[in-house]
Amino acid sequence: MKIPAPQLRTMLCEAKVLSPIYDADGMVMDIGRDARYFPRWMKLAARDRDGGCLVPGCTQDPALLEFHHFRPWAKGGRTRLQDCCPLCAAHHTMVHSGYLRVVKVRGLPHIILPKHLDPLQLPQRNAYFART
Repeated sequence: MKIPAPQLRTMLCEAKVLSPIYDADGMVMDIGRDARYFPRWMKLAARDRDGGCLVPGCTQDPALLEFHHFRPWAKGGRTRLQDCCPLCAAHHTMVHSGYLRVVKVRGLPHIILPKHLDPLQLPQRNAYFART
């Protein structure tokens, strides 16, 4: 018996079966809304992409990072690599309090510092972890 794709997708959603989204290379990019916390492989991919805490000058050990949803999961954010960014615990708290802002520039996460630290409010990334 064949099941039409839309019906199968509905059944999988109702059963809460994860239906990952893959990129062109076959890498899982999105696990949707069924999981709030980023899985280990996604954290490692974000850490590899960004090096460490996004905040310029932060040298926190990358093994101690927390991972932030661009849009809060409780407000409809998705658990996917493109919406994941590494922050140390202190800077993660500062993002949630509104002191720091996270934005995307060409698909990459950047930080905007407060006006008293950066009057131009330019998106920045932490160069400390940049690969040479």
